[in-house]
Amino acid sequence: LGPDGSGKSTLINELFKMELPFKSFIKYHFIPVKFFQNKDKVDTSRPHQLPPYGFIKSIFKIIYLFSIFYFFYLPKVFFPKKSGDLILFDRYLYDIFIDKKRYRLTFSAILEKFLFNLIPKNDLIFILTLNPRLIDARGKLEVPIEESFNLFFKYKLYANKIENSFIIDNSKSIEAMKICVFKKITSFIHKKNSSIYF
Repeated sequence: LGPDGSGKSTLINELFKMELPFKSFIKYHFIPVKFFQNKDKVDTSRPHQLPPYGFIKSIFKIIYLFSIFYFFYLPKVFFPKKSGDLILFDRYLYDIFIDKKRYRLTFSAILEKFLFNLIPKNDLIFILTLNPRLIDARGKLEVPIEESFNLFFKYKLYANKIENSFIIDNSKSIEAMKICVFKKITSFIHKKNSSIYF
């Protein structure tokens, strides 16, 4: 997990190069199905460009997202994981709580708490953080700097809510991040096959 420009894709690509004892690597973006598309036709370089949906339309979108996720979870995540595959997610359902504007959602804190408990638990979650000013300096800032700081702090706060989550500081070198993530993965491997989410 992490805001745009925090280095999720870079770190995932580096993981594919590591010598990890898995049969194969499978990567998904947000939902465990390849045909999942950007229904709102949002310019991904401007994820907050469209206004949020009202409450009713938000509920329908949430039902849609959770239905798709659960329908494909067993064949695309659970069974491959049990057979020794490494499942990697670039974004996950937790993102709809942290960055509601991206998904154009409107819902209450009570509903958020209810939905949070419906999300399938994961083995490891890495939350990448990077000071928004550094993201801006790298030319990766896709939302206003104030909103980027808001997301920066939200992701850090959510690390306290999500089980098995670890904050990775991306102000360090990619090698330092790789070593940190590699150690977390290898220390977990002896327990069970893992699904890893970013």
